[in-house]
Amino acid sequence: MPTATAVNVSAILWRHLARGAYWKLTDHGDNIVSLQNTADTNFKDWYLDIDGHTGSVILWEHLGRGGYWKLTDHGDNIVSLQNTADTNFKDWYLDIDGRTGSVILWEHLGRGGYWKKTTHADGTVSLQNTADTNFTNWYLDIDGNASTIPVFPIEHEQHDRVGDGFHMTTRIIVSETGRLDGFVEMKCTNNGQGFTGQVIVFLLNEKNDILWNTQADHSYGINAAYLSSARKEKHNFTEQIPNDKLLKTRKVYIYQRHTPKSFKEILDEIAKTTEEVNGVYEIIKNTQIAKDIATAAASS
Repeated sequence: MPTATAVNVSAILWRHLARGAYWKLTDHGDNIVSLQNTADTNFKDWYLDIDGHTGSVILWEHLGRGGYWKLTDHGDNIVSLQNTADTNFKDWYLDIDGRTGSVILWEHLGRGGYWKKTTHADGTVSLQNTADTNFTNWYLDIDGNASTIPVFPIEHEQHDRVGDGFHMTTRIIVSETGRLDGFVEMKCTNNGQGFTGQVIVFLLNEKNDILWNTQADHSYGINAAYLSSARKEKHNFTEQIPNDKLLKTRKVYIYQRHTPKSFKEILDEIAKTTEEVNGVYEIIKNTQIAKDIATAAASS
């Protein structure tokens, strides 16, 4: 995956059974389940998850470690859900704040940790909180109109084979201060020649529009492997992201290539070469980044 998403959309309680209260429950065995929201919103098929740093109950685009829950059946369709991720909140229960109705994690199985599970004709389930509060029988739901909130740090790692025996692996960390740290490993298994590789990092918003790209030339060379099985070298770089771009950042896209070119040349090449554009689409299907790069090249 060339893009990494870091967003925070909170789960909520809702008085009525609305479109956001239907969940696809997948049984992973040993009473471990995942829950995907089925509402036709920007968060369709996103998973019920947790922020491992804060313990907030969120939605997440992919099935990550916080997306697995232990479901315990207490009879009469009453269930509890414990998060199984190896965090400070391991085995904490899906619960509610009885005063505010917020969906939370709680260390112990309290009254707000019991949910009535109803299975609907299409196989989806809904969950109603059973605690004797102002929110009795309210449904686990989402705010389908919510804007995504960045969760820092945003981290992503990508490996590319950029030539015959030429390999590049780049790890990117974007911190809440706007600092972007890059860690690049070059590997050459070609006995006859080395290569020079280049890394450009793009930041995208929630609509996959390009906000910003790394400004310096991050190009690194490595010699041929010769008689060894592989030669490796590591490089680091740091850049500062403008604050107005940072606040809108939701995804990271890492572009790696053999034989460095100017940024303008890279944009032109992607925009004008059909095979390259199609190649980008194959890698990052279901995003707009290839179109955005083409547009940027045309207007630069």
